[in-house]
Amino acid sequence: MIDGIWSVEIFGMYGWESIGMLMLHEGHAVGGGNHHYAVGTCKESDGKISIKLTMKYKDVPRTLFGEAKNKFTVVFDGTRNSKKSRLQGTLHRPRKARMAVGCRLTKVGSVPWSTQGNDNK
Repeated sequence: MIDGIWSVEIFGMYGWESIGMLMLHEGHAVGGGNHHYAVGTCKESDGKISIKLTMKYKDVPRTLFGEAKNKFTVVFDGTRNSKKSRLQGTLHRPRKARMAVGCRLTKVGSVPWSTQGNDNK
């Protein structure tokens, strides 16, 4: 299960940059940061993780993947480490995989309503 609360980072010119938080629960994904929110779906199959999100900016959009749009879709494709505490892969726009950036999610807690136990601090 990939259910939990995850911090999200992307790899850019200056190294790993925190861009927000994401809650994954029973196939649903909800999260955001200072200037955006995201909703979508997540799934794990044969050791591969896929998260598809619709991003919406509330202010002036940040340029990502060569465009600055208020609403767009992104896809995370990756795998989970052996301790199950980190998802590592790439983040890209559909049909623009050549502009993919490194992305990692680190588990920071369980969603409060999870039946998998609560390890929030």
